Amino acid sequence: MNPFNLRGPEFLLFYLALAALTFLVLWALDRRRDRSVDAEGLLRDPYLIAGLRGGESDIVRVATLALLARGRIVEAGDHRVGLAPAAAGTASKQPLTKVEEAVLLELAGGPVKVARLERKPMVRRAAEGTLEALRAADLLPSPQREAGRRLDATLAGVLLAVVAGVKLLLALQRGRPNVFFLIVLAGLAMWGCVAWARAPRRTSAGRRVLRDLRALFGTKLLRYPRGVAPEAAPELLLSAAVCGIAGGPFLPTLRVRRTWNEGSSSSGCGAGLSCSSGCGGSCGGGCGGCGS
Repeated sequence: MNPFNLRGPEFLLFYLALAALTFLVLWALDRRRDRSVDAEGLLRDPYLIAGLRGGESDIVRVATLALLARGRIVEAGDHRVGLAPAAAGTASKQPLTKVEEAVLLELAGGPVKVARLERKPMVRRAAEGTLEALRAADLLPSPQREAGRRLDATLAGVLLAVVAGVKLLLALQRGRPNVFFLIVLAGLAMWGCVAWARAPRRTSAGRRVLRDLRALFGTKLLRYPRGVAPEAAPELLLSAAVCGIAGGPFLPTLRVRRTWNEGSSSSGCGAGLSCSSGCGGSCGGGCGGCGS
């Protein structure tokens, strides 16, 4: 049976079924690109977690927090940070990551707001290596996966557009101008294909890993604690990577504020680490050591 000979309501049902089947095929093709992921190393690296959560900006925020905790940089007021005085002699000698080195180089010219530091090209280029590691682990979509997704969506869009276009031409030729609903359905199908072509921020494996981390650490935004005990710094960085951080020099972005509001009713990193160094090593980990 030729579907283009169907009457209006029957063809609309056919087109809906065709669109649903097309998007099911798109989903199946995308799932075939998934690979098994060993995320054990991710649980120990705050920079990988931060990159998975929010990209370059979150990596830079965690690097800034790490340098503050080690005494390499200090708060300079007005949400700015600057290099610690050389005479202080309290800075940690722990080896620096590329992102931390880039942050220190940017601050060599004077204090900078953290929000501006996140946008510095040199700092963002240094953070790109962390994102490449996440792409290699199939936690973020690789350029090849993004290209494949766009190709699939383009072919699907062409198929749905051709089917709708042929039916529209036949309807007009047969003197049936009542094609409003078909135009609406075709428009929605095209919109769906465009939306599908835009690769998500994370792969399905990346979403699972981040969901597990949030189940462990909570979702409430971490409030910047002043006077961090050195032994609490590793747990602090992990909590900031999973939950985000605001307060002190860290001016919340709109995305971070939304996370804060969503998690305000639940226990999590914000409740566990909003206190100062008196919490010591009990902060972080399960995020419940400070009055949660």
